[in-house]
Amino acid sequence: MGIVIDFKTVPLDAFIEAAGVFEYQFKDGKGFEPALNAGAGVRYYF
Repeated sequence: MGIVIDFKTVPLDAFIEAAGVFEYQFKDGKGFEPALNAGAGVRYYF
């Protein structure tokens, strides 16, 4: 799930996003467990 903010007068947009995932833990030997990944950024179009 995410949100994008598109600026109409300049070639930029900003975004935030989050996603639920299942990760496999090799080090601890716990197997699959749920985790949350998130990110944010700015894109420039040319």
